[in-house]
Amino acid sequence: MNTLSLVPVGRPRTLNRWTAWLIWRQQRANQAGVTALAALISVLLIVAISELRHADALGLHVCLSSGTGPSCATALSLLSQASQQLRILKISLLVMPVIIGMFAGAPLIAREYESGITRYSRTQGLAAEYLIAGTLVVNGAVIATVATIAGLMFNWATGLANISMGFTVSPSTFPAQFPALPAWSVLSYVLGVACGSLIHRTVPAMAATLIGYGSVLYLAQRLLRPHYDALMFWGHYPHGANLFWPYQVIESTWLVIAAVAVASLLVAIPSLARKAAWQRAARRAGQGKR
Repeated sequence: MNTLSLVPVGRPRTLNRWTAWLIWRQQRANQAGVTALAALISVLLIVAISELRHADALGLHVCLSSGTGPSCATALSLLSQASQQLRILKISLLVMPVIIGMFAGAPLIAREYESGITRYSRTQGLAAEYLIAGTLVVNGAVIATVATIAGLMFNWATGLANISMGFTVSPSTFPAQFPALPAWSVLSYVLGVACGSLIHRTVPAMAATLIGYGSVLYLAQRLLRPHYDALMFWGHYPHGANLFWPYQVIESTWLVIAAVAVASLLVAIPSLARKAAWQRAARRAGQGKR
């Protein structure tokens, strides 16, 4: 082996539109599944919102304040039905991020290693880091969009249901609302991809994603969220003020930063591994000459 054989061969240029088409072809099933899940939840939220608006039109405010009114029985019944539906939908939204991470993120790379596709896909003129980066961007945009729509609708519904309280920082509801829901969804997806790229086995990667997501959620609820008051440097909030939106902004910010950091590592690892491989080959060639 001579020195010239160690020089990397230039990769052929790949059109951006071809790369986007390839990513869409590979990930269209995952994107369709995530969109269908969010669409189903959104339709059920629309039903609950319609019931709440109907109750409001029947004088729900008056019924809650005075307890009297010509249509109080109907309005309170609609409120009860919608509240029950929202409790079920809240559970669906709380588990939606981890489902995305386990079934859309974890198998992304682990399935390729299990089937041996990586031996073929990484010799087609497109560097692994570019393919991973494009996949994370495209799928992350789809996940963020559908989760944003579902989260905004859940905000609307809970705002209508909690007429007297408005938005509250509830540990059982907080991660299911916007903007925390899309941030948790994107982080869970990136975490799933990271577990798959490290473990190379689909089922263990899904289990690791579940454990990792649960650990981050526990960290947020038990350790970080109680200290958000110290981070609200942009305004003074009197005692008893509603801190829903400041808390949401803080949590969403660090979740997005964590997702970007993990994604950056995923993109950088293939390039670093390739450089390390070339360095090892160069050292072996040098030792062979001696």
